Amino acid sequence: MGPQSGEKGLWLTSLHFQQEDWQQILKSLVQLHLRGCNVDWVGFDRDYPGRCKVSLPTYPFQRQRHWIDPVVPQVVTPKDAEEITQQQPQTETYSPPRTPTEKALASIWREILNVDFLNIHDDFFALGGDSLLATQVISRIADQLSIEIDLQELFQSPTLELLAKLVAVELQGSEQQDIQAITPVSRQQPLRLSFTQQRFWFQDQLGRGTAYNRPITFELKGIIDLAALQQALQEIVNRHESLRTTYAVEAGTPYQVIQDAITIDLPVVDLSTFTSQDQSTEVNRLIQLEATRPFDLGRDPMLRAKLLRLSSQTTNSHYVLLITCHHIAIDGWSLWVLEKEFIALYQAFSQGAPSPLSDLSIQYADFAQWQRERLSGDVLTTQLSYWQQQLAGMPVKCQLHRREKRKE
Repeated sequence: MGPQSGEKGLWLTSLHFQQEDWQQILKSLVQLHLRGCNVDWVGFDRDYPGRCKVSLPTYPFQRQRHWIDPVVPQVVTPKDAEEITQQQPQTETYSPPRTPTEKALASIWREILNVDFLNIHDDFFALGGDSLLATQVISRIADQLSIEIDLQELFQSPTLELLAKLVAVELQGSEQQDIQAITPVSRQQPLRLSFTQQRFWFQDQLGRGTAYNRPITFELKGIIDLAALQQALQEIVNRHESLRTTYAVEAGTPYQVIQDAITIDLPVVDLSTFTSQDQSTEVNRLIQLEATRPFDLGRDPMLRAKLLRLSSQTTNSHYVLLITCHHIAIDGWSLWVLEKEFIALYQAFSQGAPSPLSDLSIQYADFAQWQRERLSGDVLTTQLSYWQQQLAGMPVKCQLHRREKRKE
């Protein structure tokens, strides 16, 4: 903080955001204010390139973060200012990304975490990162820097500075790995499942499919365009092949079968004549019913929807939209993407505008083929050999307690 032109003032050191630092500076500023200083509380820390996060509960896939906006210390002109500020401890100053590696990683973090300013000491997870976002960081690093790091390494090196050092070592220690880009593959050939898809397909064969249903619920109030709702859902399915993919088996091996076109129905259940209490009970029952109704992976689209009408007044209608997907086609991060795209499409279609979303250059089937080709040959042999050594000597049967008697 510096003095304004013509005024006697003082400098307060920039602070690294730690609890004890804030307690000290706020205590001092209050003392200055009480002694006659003109403290600009509104401008306090306005342009300081850092963030002080406030811990507030949010829905896990909304990716919303709540911040105290940064503030640059403004000038105060205290009486006895020098005497008071001599007691201020020296604290760590803001350190922006310096090296090319730090700057490259900072660019990735800004885009994924949606933050403007980064300190090299910032912690990825303290800024709102999680395992899903960490996976995206790892993918961007592989794409932009041509090296691969695993998720555990990011957890062990969570700050920008530590991660940059890790990446630098990887770049120096070996030649840059040749990571092939994901490209579209022919839909005329048999399309293998990704390893994740195959795991869910296997679980479905054991009769555990409903455990992998992924429900989404929207409460809609106001003037609702039902035709635009239907059109938005249909466009989502048209846009994403994985939602119109079924699974067939040939010689014991499952394959993806991408349907050229699937029509998504939007049945409406009218609950407008129910009492408020009965509506609540029936809505909860239907939500539970839809969330636990199994998918037929060999026949059904991987997305279904149902609309519950609670009130049909022209200007103040009330609906609950139920969307259920299977985990074989969508994960937690994809649910968030689906929500964003659905809202954008509905807003556009309800205004008579075309889809605002750009075409997808690749689909999940392209990734599955890329993954299969990448983890094959010597790479696959090395991975299998490692785990065979790690698991050598393990008991053949799992000895964990089971509710049901084990079948011999």
